[in-house]
Amino acid sequence: AKLNILDQSTSTINRLEDKYNRCIYTIKIKNKKIIYVCLTSDYESRIKEHLKSQRFINLKRKFGKHCIISRKITDYMPIDKAANTEKKQINFFKKKGFNILNKNPGGSLGSITGIWTKEAIFKSAIKYKFIKDCRNNESTAY
Repeated sequence: AKLNILDQSTSTINRLEDKYNRCIYTIKIKNKKIIYVCLTSDYESRIKEHLKSQRFINLKRKFGKHCIISRKITDYMPIDKAANTEKKQINFFKKKGFNILNKNPGGSLGSITGIWTKEAIFKSAIKYKFIKDCRNNESTAY
């Protein structure tokens, strides 16, 4: 496949049964009362995405290379239960005096529609000359 986009994209495709389940995770700044609480259908991939984001790159610059502590705090659960659990966790950390990094109040499930097959990813990937363009324009497939 062109630039290995197909291989890179399909390596993160979730099992279909995970489409309706989420786990709750936190990303904390070591020795600080700063935390991000969220839910995801793919913990490992989501953490990798966060660590590449400008927000967490800036936090590493500010607090040190090894300041980020990510932790999966629940097992996977049905999405409605996960949404409520996320809200409760955000409130729990607020009451403990944490600076919450979340932009939203919690309970948002993100995208649960659309399943990317190998064929759909390939069809999308061949439109781009560079991986970064595919990643930027087809982020749900990447």
